[in-house]
Amino acid sequence: MNPLPLEQLLKMPGIGPTVLDRLREVGIDSVCRLREVGVERAVLRVCEHTGQIAWANRRRYLVSALRQLG
Repeated sequence: MNPLPLEQLLKMPGIGPTVLDRLREVGIDSVCRLREVGVERAVLRVCEHTGQIAWANRRRYLVSALRQLG
């Protein structure tokens, strides 16, 4: 089975193309990989990568999206 592409997250509230770009920049290229890494670690990686702590506000949207995708 092919990994679920990150684009599936675009269907979820609070997640837009920039969020996907940031995740890809830190090596997260699929929903499966996001689950493997974990939302907490993914958010920390993006915060470190961008130098913006405010990106952590996406945490709850990512958690919610993963729940909804099952």
